[in-house]
Amino acid sequence: MAATTIANDINRLHNRTDYKKLLSDTTIANYFRNIKVFRVTA
Repeated sequence: MAATTIANDINRLHNRTDYKKLLSDTTIANYFRNIKVFRVTA
C-alpha cells in the first residue's frame, strides 16, 4: 500500500491477480540471487 490515496488510486493493487498471495520458494530464491548479483559494493 502506498502512503497516499492518490497513489493507491493509480496503482489499483486490488485489481492484481497476485495481490496478497504468498511468494514461492523459487521467487524468494530469485530475489536473493538478484540481490547478490546486482548489489553495488563500496
